[in-house]
Amino acid sequence: MMRFHKISPCPRCHGKITARWEHRTEPYASPHWQLIFQCTHCRQRCRLDWDFEPYKGIYYLHAIRRWNLICNGARQYQHIYQTLKGNK
Repeated sequence: MMRFHKISPCPRCHGKITARWEHRTEPYASPHWQLIFQCTHCRQRCRLDWDFEPYKGIYYLHAIRRWNLICNGARQYQHIYQTLKGNK
């Protein structure tokens, strides 16, 4: 069983991050669901896409874990981390 992970702060300004599910309404868009991570201070956004409806909380926990890996500079997410920080 996974433990709940605290959401890491924004990599750009270290502000608080909120996460919310959004349903895409485009008729032929795939995936249909998005989890949006947004900073409350600088409004930086990052979107994680899902192919299915997120009924269970386990998908939310996996997404938070991936976000935390991105924000902590994990090697496989270096490009995303640099993009979120504003570095090219």
